[in-house]
Amino acid sequence: MQHLHSAFGRIALLLTILVGTTPLSAQSLSGYCGRETVFNNDSTNLFWQVDTVSRVLTITGNGQMKDYSTDTKAPWYPWRNYIQRINIGDQVTTVGSYAMYYLQKADSVHFGLGLTKINEYAFYYCGMRRVRLGNNVETIGYHAFASCDSLLLVDFGLSNVTSMNSFTFAYNYSLKTVVMRKVKTLGSHAFYSARNLNSVEFGDSLKTINYDAFHYCTSLKAIHIPCTTTNISSDAFNYTEVLDTITVSEDNLSYNSAGNCNAIMRTSDNALMVGCKSTIIPNYTTSIADYAFRGCVGLTSVTIPSSVYRIGYCAFDGCSSLSSLTIPEGVVELGGYAFYNCSS
Repeated sequence: MQHLHSAFGRIALLLTILVGTTPLSAQSLSGYCGRETVFNNDSTNLFWQVDTVSRVLTITGNGQMKDYSTDTKAPWYPWRNYIQRINIGDQVTTVGSYAMYYLQKADSVHFGLGLTKINEYAFYYCGMRRVRLGNNVETIGYHAFASCDSLLLVDFGLSNVTSMNSFTFAYNYSLKTVVMRKVKTLGSHAFYSARNLNSVEFGDSLKTINYDAFHYCTSLKAIHIPCTTTNISSDAFNYTEVLDTITVSEDNLSYNSAGNCNAIMRTSDNALMVGCKSTIIPNYTTSIADYAFRGCVGLTSVTIPSSVYRIGYCAFDGCSSLSSLTIPEGVVELGGYAFYNCSS
């Protein structure tokens, strides 16, 4: 009998470790998680269930999911160290804020066809290795997939993402590949500090790349700007230390990289917007934009043509290997901190 009690004790201890301080037997395995409104406090439109055999969290039903927070966590949160997969049904239209927060053992997620919106922090600190979005996702909230330490691949599929907020995929240090065929807008800091990101594929729907979108993406070597892009922040690619190839589609009316200059030039005024360590500044350049070369640690020398009249704020900040530079007499505006931290 003592051996039997001892065995049960070990089992109870194991279950406690798996889900926290409360044994699994005391936890609810299912319930409702629909979004309640001031007009309707019914949450039964969505149903959640954890399968103890397959360790799958499944969300089914029709409509929007409830939003959660760090104070009011999702009802499956006590199972965070137990859930290994997430399955979101085809008629679920939103994933609520903080819904999958800290599910670090969940290494895969299936998005249903009806999903249109992923709210802020929805998968914050989640454990998935790959994200393949459904084709109808339009909006992704800030920090929605941030700090997912195991994430290697993000594939947007054919989703028409018109709104991607700040820090959406930030601090994903393992992320290597991003494919976005129909994404229209990249929010600020979207891939901030994705230090192992080395492959980015922009589709022909991309219109806007906001500031610091790829800041500290220190493994990114090449970018190609499609024909549809009309708005690029000059600090979108700061501290991309090994970036050495920049091309722009010949059909782009707003930007160009004429003459294999390895830079993004704004066509309307011949301003150099984004440079890299291999940039050759064209001899028709009128200005070097704020932050244009910021963090190009591999840049050792640069020739600024006489056509340049302005060098922007922090234009060469952090170019720590820059040892040779001549400022033409025609430069009448030199921005603050233009050569800050150019220690060589």
